Amino acid sequence: MSQEEQVVIVGAGPAGLATARAYRENGGSGRVTMLTPEPYAPYNRPPLTKEYLRGEASREDLPIESDGWYEENSVELRLFTSVAAIDRERRTVTMDEGEELAYDVCVLATGSEPIRLPVPGGDDPDILTMRTIENSPAFRTASERETGPSSWGAALSDARRRRPSRCAALR
Repeated sequence: MSQEEQVVIVGAGPAGLATARAYRENGGSGRVTMLTPEPYAPYNRPPLTKEYLRGEASREDLPIESDGWYEENSVELRLFTSVAAIDRERRTVTMDEGEELAYDVCVLATGSEPIRLPVPGGDDPDILTMRTIENSPAFRTASERETGPSSWGAALSDARRRRPSRCAALR
């Protein structure tokens, strides 16, 4: 790819960052833009259910790369940027605000999203899912106030066990 060519990475989680890093490490010199609706640079998600949840790690411990890495590697990281559409024929990505970004290569690296159970009450806001930094404090708060049964994954159960609460883990 030449410097004039554009690589757009939709998603700025670990996979999106790995894509940008591999591109640069393998001699890619085109313009690289990473788009994410999140307010944070790519960060490690496993600690959200472990050290961060237990209060043993801070927000500053989570980023995968330093802030300077993006500038040093000429990677434009656009936070608070949601993609509304991708037009493969025109080779454009359209953001929620209507801005279009042309691409030569578009990589979808959006990660996974927790699936809510399709049952009555499955959309209850008190049923928590874990995906982002903002979700972790909600779990901590819930574990401190809950007195009834809850269902936790193994990592959350371990974090809850290490940080005493009144929440029961069901397996």
